[in-house]
Amino acid sequence: MIQSGGWDDFFFEIISERFLYWYTKSILMETTTIKVYPKTKHALDDIRQEQETYDQVISRLVAQTRKKNLVKELIAAYQSKAEEDIKTAREWDAVSDVE
Repeated sequence: MIQSGGWDDFFFEIISERFLYWYTKSILMETTTIKVYPKTKHALDDIRQEQETYDQVISRLVAQTRKKNLVKELIAAYQSKAEEDIKTAREWDAVSDVE
């Protein structure tokens, strides 16, 4: 006869927790495998922070790259707008000098 709170319950609880962990990681959070050269893996290891997963490293690098690209786009847009403003100012100066 199985006693409540005995070893059977203990092992069932451990197995349930492990299954839930596996289910959450494997099924609910779809993953994929990518192949990288050992050189690339070593480079990721060099920039990897303590306890950081490879997914987190790659996500951090993607976010940094997006931010750099956004900054470049913003600078280009502001430069373009400044050039338009200078052109408009020159046109206004030319009209106001006529009077």
